[in-house]
Amino acid sequence: TMALGRRGGRDADAAAEEGLRVLRSAFDGIDLDANSYVDVDELRVCLIRQGHSPDGALLAQSFSAMDANKDGKISFSEFVAYTSRQEELLRRMFDEIDTSRTGKVTAAELRAALHRMSIRVDDRRLRRMVQQMAHGAGSGDVDADPEVDFLAFRQFCLLLPARNVRALFEYFHHSSAIDVGEGSAIPPDEKDAVSEPVWVSLAAAAGGPAAA
Repeated sequence: TMALGRRGGRDADAAAEEGLRVLRSAFDGIDLDANSYVDVDELRVCLIRQGHSPDGALLAQSFSAMDANKDGKISFSEFVAYTSRQEELLRRMFDEIDTSRTGKVTAAELRAALHRMSIRVDDRRLRRMVQQMAHGAGSGDVDADPEVDFLAFRQFCLLLPARNVRALFEYFHHSSAIDVGEGSAIPPDEKDAVSEPVWVSLAAAAGGPAAA
């Protein structure tokens, strides 16, 4: 029994270390000037790459949620604390929407969750929301019945500082790329700086610090 306990402890430590490694890789992907901190402009680029249209309010709220000591920059430790905390909230939100307990959220389940909060949204927009969560902005024609699993939901929503489903929908409704305009385009130099959405790598951290 003691041997099993030690092995379990080692496995947990290894999982935590791997989770931190993945988070470090994601943080370094946002930290474009490699100065060990993320500033507001770097966060803006990451939000756009995630398919969001970060207006002043969303950008300020996202940055403030991560910048715990309010020194105008996000350190790696602040980033880890935020992502761990936010993932727990997103898991609760996902489970609240996923009433069928299939591990995937459909447009119908999202509609029902919003209806419980007296929010009415047309079916096409709901399908678009779910499809963009699953596949990102610019994913083409809307599927007849799109669905999204937790990893894709988490990847798309992690930088939105929402604490409940209503707030998450409001961020998405007002600031996401449901209808991306020309003003949401990433300038060519910023496209070169971020070769791919850094959050893609976070799917590998499902067993990391936040899930430990």
